[in-house]
Amino acid sequence: TASGVTVHLMDVGLDTGPILIQSRGPLAEGETEEALELRLAVLAGELMTQALAGLRDATIIPQPQHSAQATAHPWPRAEDYTIPAAQWSARRAYIFACGIIGRGQPIALVASDGQRFRLAAPLGYDASATLDAPWRLDGERLALACSPGVFTCRPESEAAR
Repeated sequence: TASGVTVHLMDVGLDTGPILIQSRGPLAEGETEEALELRLAVLAGELMTQALAGLRDATIIPQPQHSAQATAHPWPRAEDYTIPAAQWSARRAYIFACGIIGRGQPIALVASDGQRFRLAAPLGYDASATLDAPWRLDGERLALACSPGVFTCRPESEAAR
């Protein structure tokens, strides 16, 4: 639901040095990874300018990082590109799909009955909708029952797999 930028001093742990300045804000619903990366890069440039000026003027005092608040994520594996509809809300499925669709990695969709699809494009979601089956395919539009809601997307065609 949120992301941000931290400017910190480098140390032997790479990302473990004292914090100079941080900014955190909400993710836009449906924002792509590419758009987020660009937005955060602009923010990082602004924060770096502020941090350097603050160090020069002694108005910024480096603060130690709190390891309990730090997060780190390894590079994703193939199974991390899976949307388990029975376990995820439709909103979560949509936001996740929009965020990573530009990576070029196959995204698996798994319906509650075990049927598997491959995602071509996220289309939307309805947080309160229901289906009378785990999934419904209408032409090039797949509706996937989630918990709760319905995620809609365009699956890859059989020929594209």
